[in-house]
Formats: sequence, structure tokens, C-alpha cells
Amino acid sequence: MKILIMTLNNIKVGTRLSLAFGLILLITAIIAFIGVWRLQELAATTSRLGIEDSEKLKMAVQWRQTIDLNWIRTRASVLDADTGRMGMWQADMDKTSEISLASRKRLIELIQSEEGKELIAKIDAAREAYRTPRAALLKKKQAGDDVSAALDRDLKPLADAYSGAIYQLEQRQQMRYDASLAQAEDAAAQGRVIILGGAALALLLGTISSVVLTRSITIPLRQAARSASHIADGDLTQAINSVGRDEAAELQSALKNMQSRLVGIVGNVRHGTDTIATASSQIASGNQDLSSRTE
Repeated sequence: MKILIMTLNNIKVGTRLSLAFGLILLITAIIAFIGVWRLQELAATTSRLGIEDSEKLKMAVQWRQTIDLNWIRTRASVLDADTGRMGMWQADMDKTSEISLASRKRLIELIQSEEGKELIAKIDAAREAYRTPRAALLKKKQAGDDVSAALDRDLKPLADAYSGAIYQLEQRQQMRYDASLAQAEDAAAQGRVIILGGAALALLLGTISSVVLTRSITIPLRQAARSASHIADGDLTQAINSVGRDEAAELQSALKNMQSRLVGIVGNVRHGTDTIATASSQIASGNQDLSSRTE
């Protein structure tokens, strides 16, 4: 601490203050930069989480749900004893198929990874393996054939494979969504730690800087004030040490020069007083001799 203060005493007070405030401003700027950087990363992760990953997951879930719904309708239409309602069942399935196709189309646009594309290709293969037998089964039902046995024996495994392939894609998107959510939470936690750590560092450095800067200014000024007080009381024997090249050192140097000159003036006054006293003594002695001779 003393070495640091002595070093600072060689720097002008104005420069010292500029360096101290500049250090604090630099740390503040660094904290602000890091905070903005982490917030930008968090914003990007949140955007991906809330828009891209969320939409992919939503489309995958919607695709699977519409396929499962159409399978229920297919089963109900096959088991329905009234073939006159086949048109109603088919119309409902066609509307749901439009939603399925829209979900598939949007997922193809969103998914760019090779793994995702392979899963969609697998789904398409399962879809084709399911759609053709289903159409044939419904056609036989429309013609009045009893196809209930073939429903569970032949068509259900294909429907399960189709839905299962979509479920794999759904699970993949759920994992990616969860990973993005965890990344966003980690980014927020890291940003919080960095900002708090930077603020603590700024507080610590600011406190140290203020203590050292204050002591480097006040200690020499107190010494100069004591020296001036001694001089004012007429005590010219106290040593005045001028350390450094700052304004306080210049003040101490001026007080030291003033003390030296006052010592010289006092010495001259004392010498003059002694001379006057000696001359007065000699005059008095001469007067006494003259008086003795006159008598």
C-alpha cells in the first residue's frame, strides 16, 4: 500500500483522478458489453426456442394426432354396419388429411438436418405402406364386403408403424426443444453470474482505488497542514519531507523553503539583536568611564 501511494505521489492529482475514474468507466463498459453480448445470445436462443423449435414440435404433434384420428375414423367406418355413412366418414378423413399434409409440408420446410430428413423419409415410406391397403380396404367395405378381420390383422400394424415413425420425429423435436430450453436457462444463468461478478469486481476495484487515491492525497496534505501549524506556532525545528512530484509535494516543498528562509531571517534578527546588545553594552561602558574621569 505504501509503495503504491509513493508511486501515485509522483503523478499529478488531476491525472490520478482521471486514471481512477477511467478505470471505473472501463470496467463498467466491459460489464455492459458482456451483458449485451449474453443478452443477444439469450435472445437468439429464446427466438429459436419460441419460434423454430416450438413450431417443429407443434407440427410433429399435429401430424401424429391427425393420423391417429383418421385411424380411429377408419376403424369406425369399417365396423359401421351402415355403409351409407361411408361418405360421411370419408369426408371427415379427407379434412383431417389436409391438416396432416399441411403439417408434413411445413416440417419439410423447417427441418434442414440430415437426421430430420431421414426421419421424414422414413415416415413417407410408412405412409405409403399404409395408405394403399387402407384405400383398398375401404373400397371393399363400400362394396359391402366384410373386412373387419383384415382391419386388425393387416391394416392396424401398418397404421401403428406410420404413427410410430411420426412419433420418433416428435420425440426428436421434443428433445431439441428441451435442449434449447436448457441452453436458454444456462445462458441466462451465465449472464447473471458474469454481470454480478463484474459488478463485484468493479465495486472492489472502485473501493481500493478510492482508498488509495484518497490516502495518496490526504496524507501529504495533513503533513503539510501540520508543518504549516508548527511554523505558525514559531516552531521552525520540525523537519519537512517533500516526497513525490504532485501538488501536495509542491506544497510541502514550498513550506520547506519558507521554513528555511524564516530560519535564516530569525538567525539574522538574532545576530542583529546580539550586535545591538553588544554595541549598547560598549556604549554604556564608555559612558561610565567618561563619568569617572569627569569626577
